[in-house]
Amino acid sequence: MKRPVGVTVIAVLAIIGGILQLVGSLPYLGLALGLRAYTGPLASSTNAYAITAGMAMIAIGVLELVFGIGALRLSHWVWTFGVTVFIISLVVTVGQMFVFGFASGLVLWAAIDVIVLAYLYTHAVREAFGHLPSSTAGTGHPTPA
Repeated sequence: MKRPVGVTVIAVLAIIGGILQLVGSLPYLGLALGLRAYTGPLASSTNAYAITAGMAMIAIGVLELVFGIGALRLSHWVWTFGVTVFIISLVVTVGQMFVFGFASGLVLWAAIDVIVLAYLYTHAVREAFGHLPSSTAGTGHPTPA
């Protein structure tokens, strides 16, 4: 089956987002390295935050890259992986809303997660990834006549 256009768009955006996450982690990791020499009262907590934020951004970036590349290939396992990643993202974003308030950026991010999840559950997308009981699309096997 041909890859749906929406899957291509989401995959490319995930790859771009993954690269931006990896690049965005560098200032946090640089801050952590710079704070090793500083021994002030806030150094250890700031350093711990910088390391945690940098490593989390690296993890998210890698997950986005894996999803994006797998989605471009219509790998069967990527549908489940993508649903899991976007559910986790939605839960984390909603949690952030309760901690930091309902900022417009967080609301927008949650809405994007919901839209992508809804799209992943459409018939055409599930069929493209081979996630319909009567479908063999995305498995490399021909569809029975």
